[in-house]
Amino acid sequence: MEKKKIQFKDDQVLIKIEDNFMTSEVDGEIVIMNPNSGEYFGLDEISSNIWKLIDSKKSFNDIVGELIKIYEVTEAKCKEDSRPIFIRLLQLKFLKFQEE
Repeated sequence: MEKKKIQFKDDQVLIKIEDNFMTSEVDGEIVIMNPNSGEYFGLDEISSNIWKLIDSKKSFNDIVGELIKIYEVTEAKCKEDSRPIFIRLLQLKFLKFQEE
């Protein structure tokens, strides 16, 4: 099955869909699992930090702003590297856009 192409505006607020996942952290890395579908997504250390930042209804831009303070990276590079993580989390229905 082909996955729906997901695009979003950088200022759209993303929120976790709490009912759709369980998480476990091991050695600083997080595994997110959908108990209904059995799908899971393993996060490395940087992706785990991104997941932790999605905790108070922040936009992609807000999270990128926090990441560039933590890591020595330009805003453009941070967006390029992190956008696929957000898209995958949206595809797996661990995240959604906040309704306006």
